[in-house]
Amino acid sequence: MRERSLRWEQIGFPIALFLIAFSIYVLTLAPTITWRNDGADGGDLIAAAYTLGIAHPPGYPVYVALGKLFTLLPIGDIAYRVNLMSAFFAATTVVLVYLITLGLCRSLSRGGGTRRRAPRIAASAAALSLAFSPTFWSQATIAEVYTLNAFFVAVLFYVLLKWAAGRRQQTASNNAKPTTPWLLLAGFTYGVSLGNHLSMLMLGPAGLFLIAAGKRRNKICVKGLLAAGLSFLLGLSIYLFLPVRAMQHPAVNWGDPHTWSGFLWTVSGEQYRRFAFALPPSHIPARASAWAGLLVRQFGWWGLLTGLIGLWCCVNRDRTFSAFSLLAFGATVIYAIGYNTTDSYVYLIPSYLVFATWLGVGIHYLFTTLQRLSNGVRVRAASAFASVLLLCLPFVSLSRNFSSLDLSKDRTAYEYGAKVFQILEPSAIVIADTDRHTFALWYFSYVVGKRPDVVVLNRTLLGYSWYRDNVRLLYPQIALPSGSRDAFTGLIESNRSRHAIYLTDRDPGLLTHYSFSRPGPLYRLEE
Repeated sequence: MRERSLRWEQIGFPIALFLIAFSIYVLTLAPTITWRNDGADGGDLIAAAYTLGIAHPPGYPVYVALGKLFTLLPIGDIAYRVNLMSAFFAATTVVLVYLITLGLCRSLSRGGGTRRRAPRIAASAAALSLAFSPTFWSQATIAEVYTLNAFFVAVLFYVLLKWAAGRRQQTASNNAKPTTPWLLLAGFTYGVSLGNHLSMLMLGPAGLFLIAAGKRRNKICVKGLLAAGLSFLLGLSIYLFLPVRAMQHPAVNWGDPHTWSGFLWTVSGEQYRRFAFALPPSHIPARASAWAGLLVRQFGWWGLLTGLIGLWCCVNRDRTFSAFSLLAFGATVIYAIGYNTTDSYVYLIPSYLVFATWLGVGIHYLFTTLQRLSNGVRVRAASAFASVLLLCLPFVSLSRNFSSLDLSKDRTAYEYGAKVFQILEPSAIVIADTDRHTFALWYFSYVVGKRPDVVVLNRTLLGYSWYRDNVRLLYPQIALPSGSRDAFTGLIESNRSRHAIYLTDRDPGLLTHYSFSRPGPLYRLEE
């Protein structure tokens, strides 16, 4: 009977956590494309997934491939299905954080006087605290790459900690199982994860540190390390998706990476590299201070203090893990603070994941300390009360953030695109400037399939030869200048006698040379 109960707990806790988190995410999920929660890129990612195209640099081949699978679901519109992918991977990450924290609580307690359910309760509270933290939750309801990135971070943590635990067992017993498979899986996971987001590069030093620390204590097989390197390259080979698909000339084809130069331009994220570590030094203190406040907002003051207690426990009992987790936390924070855009706060999500594990360890420490102080008097009542309190605390965050993060009725971006396509004349050309307008209209052009006669172009991208070449293939009916200089004005002059031309954004300099009208949200250039 006890074995059956234990088996049920092993399965029941993760399933319950997944269902709780996933249900909340689905309840608050955006029903279609959205601009909320810095989700303007969603239209581009959804269109790339639907057409198996190349999203904005670095191309996101893993996201695009998985997104294509979710577009096949028979529910909602295409955007809703890709939004659902974010919810799925966010809920799966919550389960992984539970498993990581559970393992940490058990290993750090060293078998000393802890009740069976104490680690599960602490791990559940930590996982739900991350689930309902506002930044993580905000990305679980829109089409973006960050919950998938968090999933890979959690998988990598879980696999590396399994490997490290195996190395410790090998030290204690010659009969322990070999750890090479975990190292192979870690290499493969890391390679694949880079196909979703290049910020995973920041976690490389932490992983290498953990492996090197294991090497000092045990002899690591050179063949095992080489095999892990090959496994990493196998995972990284997902980037071959880009040239293969680019040769088919999909509608969304950033960089046209079937050529070597186009591949390097796309994969290196050259268009965005100027933002990395580019925040002016004078702005760093203000941003660091503001983002310290963000950490408090994620977990509350009680969570911040408990997490610091958990970190203290890790430092005292497992310095290797504490150094590994601090390296991962610090590298993520440094990258996010130095990235000079207003939405770079979402890069902090991996650091919140790490902090959630510290939080779980801290909860476990406080929980077991309470049990010891009870001295056997009403231990069950005290434990039950503490368990209920700990599991209820994350729901305080849930109730506080629900209304602000509920996107279930947000149709602003969709209504914008629908209105634009309703206004346009036959064979019109729309020149969009901002990401939110461009990607919303791409969604209507390439996913919804409205008005195939309409041409939607991005003004900034007209300066790139790969983009002009792709436009010529997609829209042979329009005249496009061959050079990048004045491509925008050249496009207008070459086509305004044959096509109605609209702008999505006001350009005071241009509109002084042309008369224009204002149909809806657009600017129509007049003859």
